[in-house]
Amino acid sequence: MGGIAAQTAFLALADIAYRRANLEHAAASAENLFMSSFLLALLAIHALAFSIPTLSIFSIHPATIVLIIFYLFGIHLLARTHKTPMWLPKKTSDTSFESEDKSHSRSQGLWKLWIYFVTYGFIVAISGYLLANLAIPLGDKTGLSTGIIGGVFTAVSTSIPELVVAITAVRMGALNLAVGDIIGGNAFDTLFIAVSDIAYKEGSIYADVSRVEEFWLAISMLMSSVLLMGLIYRQRYGPGNIGLESVVLLLLYFGGLITLSLLA
Repeated sequence: MGGIAAQTAFLALADIAYRRANLEHAAASAENLFMSSFLLALLAIHALAFSIPTLSIFSIHPATIVLIIFYLFGIHLLARTHKTPMWLPKKTSDTSFESEDKSHSRSQGLWKLWIYFVTYGFIVAISGYLLANLAIPLGDKTGLSTGIIGGVFTAVSTSIPELVVAITAVRMGALNLAVGDIIGGNAFDTLFIAVSDIAYKEGSIYADVSRVEEFWLAISMLMSSVLLMGLIYRQRYGPGNIGLESVVLLLLYFGGLITLSLLA
């Protein structure tokens, strides 16, 4: 949950890196709108699970099964949205027209690109595993709760690849990739809780986590709602040449960090 909030805040940093106009204005697409709504629905399923945390079937919360099925169905709808969009954004001089540059792909070869992709993904996975093993000793040494360690330090550390991808995509001119990377990554991250619930054999995982996770869930839903409104409103220029929604996203995230630090 902390990772979803952090990655959404990272989108504001990507907006800062894009100086031509508001990133949410330029990266207008039906797919990004759909994924934002889809993400909110996935987070709402978690909110429902937190409202009845002790409910479980064979030590698995029913929300876990619903979440997985809903995610697969949502991806199917996303593909249809891309293939036959029923909504199209208004084109402006600042709207991104991304052309597919195939020259690099030809020189590399598709199989080489897949090898690079899988290799770098494996490195990220190993790094995440090592970070997770360091999180609990770090909490013991600092006296901070595992909820704060996981929701802040581990979440930000494991989300840095998303920040790098988003800013790199912006600098390459692939604006829809930058926004889609964050929103799509957040939607996929909701499945991690489902996997954790399946792996947890003591019952529903929702019944045994702290209130910090519920706090981050609320922050994530609020930030995702602000982002969706920004994608729909499409402010061209805002404070510091970024969108007003980016300013609000940063205020919400750092406000959440300050609130947790005061309550710790």
